[in-house]
Amino acid sequence: MRWSDKEAGQTSTYLSTVDKRLWLSKAFYASFYVAIGALFPYLPVYFKQLKLSSHQNGILIGIRPLIQFCVTPLWGACADRFCKSKAIFLLSVLGWLVSNFSLSLVPVNDDPRLCDVYDTKNEDEISFEKTHTSLHKLMRNTSYPNIITHQRARKQNFYSRVSPYLDTTVPFIPITFRDFRDVCSITSPVRDKILGGLKDQDHWKDKPEVDIVKLQPSGQESSQDSTSGIMTSGKHVSCNSKEFLFLLLVTIIGTIISAPAQALADTVTLQSLNSETQNYGRVRLWGSLGWGIGGFSVGAAVSTNYHTNHCGEIVIDYGPCFYVYAAGMSVAFLCATQFQFDQETSDADNLKTKRITDGLKVFHSPQFCFVLFIAFFCGSATGFIETFLFWYLHELGGGQLLFSVINGLNCAAEVCVFFVTDKLLCFLGHINVIYLTLFCYFVRFIYFYFVESPWVVLPAELLQGITTAAFWSSCVSYVGLHPGASNTVQGILNGVYMGLGFATGGFLGGLLVHVAGMKISFLLYALASFCLLLIFVVINKINKK
Repeated sequence: MRWSDKEAGQTSTYLSTVDKRLWLSKAFYASFYVAIGALFPYLPVYFKQLKLSSHQNGILIGIRPLIQFCVTPLWGACADRFCKSKAIFLLSVLGWLVSNFSLSLVPVNDDPRLCDVYDTKNEDEISFEKTHTSLHKLMRNTSYPNIITHQRARKQNFYSRVSPYLDTTVPFIPITFRDFRDVCSITSPVRDKILGGLKDQDHWKDKPEVDIVKLQPSGQESSQDSTSGIMTSGKHVSCNSKEFLFLLLVTIIGTIISAPAQALADTVTLQSLNSETQNYGRVRLWGSLGWGIGGFSVGAAVSTNYHTNHCGEIVIDYGPCFYVYAAGMSVAFLCATQFQFDQETSDADNLKTKRITDGLKVFHSPQFCFVLFIAFFCGSATGFIETFLFWYLHELGGGQLLFSVINGLNCAAEVCVFFVTDKLLCFLGHINVIYLTLFCYFVRFIYFYFVESPWVVLPAELLQGITTAAFWSSCVSYVGLHPGASNTVQGILNGVYMGLGFATGGFLGGLLVHVAGMKISFLLYALASFCLLLIFVVINKINKK
C-alpha cells in the first residue's frame, strides 16, 4: 500500500512536470509566432515600398531559408555533440529578436527628387530649369549628342519634346529625375560622361513636368531625330543599392545565428510528449493562434496608418509591425530561459559522437528520404505563396485590411486542423495526409491562377490548414524522436522544409515572376503539385505490390 502511494506520488509529480513543460512550449509558440505573424507576412510589401525590385525582394526572402537549410543541421549536430542545446537555443532566439528588428532601420525613400510618373500622352515632355551656364555646361560635357540635343540655352526655362520610340514592343520605364546624381538607370560610362562636370547644385525643375523618359536596354543612344532619351527595359528604376546591401547583410548574419530556434523548440516539445508525438499538433496550434492574432491585429493597425508623399504615392508606416515583433520575441526569449532539454540532465558523455552518426543513418531509409523530398516541395510552395501572394493581391488592388483577413483565416484553419491532427493521422496515416496536402496545393494554386479580384482569394486560404498544419504535424510525428540524435534529425527536417524549400520558393518564385509573370507561376506550381501527387501514388502502389 505504501509502495502504491509512493508510486502514485511519483506519477503525479511526473505528470505535473510534463504539464508545466508543455505549457512552457505553448507559451513559447504563442509569443514566438505572434512576432512572426506581425512582421513576416508584410515584409514583401515593406520591401516593395522601399523601392526594391521583385528580384531583390526574392533574394531577401529566399536567402533566409537557404541559410537555414545549410546551418540548422550543423547547429543541431553541435547541440547533440556538446550537450549545449539550451545555450544555442537562447542565442538563436536572441538572434531572431535583434536581426529582424534591425530591418526597420532602413528609412522609406520619401525623397521628392525621384518619382514614378505614368505616360498618358503620345509625346513625352522633358522640362528643365537651368541657368544658361549650367545647361550649356551639361551639353558641352557629353560626347553623346543624342542624349540631349546640343544647343545653347538662352532662356531660364528650357523645354523640348521627345518623339516616341518607333518600336512599341520595348517596355518603357516611367520616371522623373530631379537630381542628376539620382540618374542611376544610365550605365556607368554614359553617366560619367554626362554628370562628370556638374556641381551638386545643378538640378532639374522642382515641379515634375515629365510624363515619361524612354530608355533602351543596352544604355545606347537613340537614333531619333530631335531630342532623344536613353532607352532601357524594365518596370522600375532603383537607386537603393546601399539599402539593399544593408538588408542583405543583416538578413545573412541574423539568419545564421537564429536558424536552429524552431528545430530546438520542436525537439524540447517532443521530449515533453515522450511517446505521444501524435499530440504535437495540440501544442503547436498555439503557435498558429499567436500568428493569426499578431498578423490580424497589426494588419488592422497599419491599414489606417499611412500618408501621401511628394510623388502622390501612399506610404504605409510599418513601425507597428516591428514593435509588436520585438515585444512578442522578447516574451519568447523569457519562455526559452525556462526550458530544460533531456540530454542536459542525463549522463550522455559517451554518446556524443554516436548521436551524430545515428542522425545520419536516417538517410538509409527510403521512407525518410521520401518524406524529405515531399517536405522540400511543400516548403517551396509555401515559400512562394508567402513571398508573392500579398504582392500579387496588392497589384490587384488589395490592401492591408485584406491581408489581415487572410492572416485571420489562415490562423483559424491551422488552429482547427492542428487540434484534430492526432485523429487525422490515426484515421488516414502519414502517407495519405501527404497525398491530401499535394492535392490541396494543386487546388490552391489553380484557384490563384483564375482569381481576378483580390477578395475572391479568401476561400482558398482555408486550405492553409491542410497544406501547413496537417502536413507539418505529419512530418514531425513521423520523424519523431530519433534515438540519440533528436536535434540532428529535427534540424535536417526543418532545414529541408523551412530552409531549402522556402529558399527555392523565394528564388525560383522571383525568377518565374520576372520571366513568366505571376499568373503563369501559379499555374506551374499547380501542375507540379498534381504531377508529384500522381507520381507518388503510383510509386507507393508499386512498393506495396
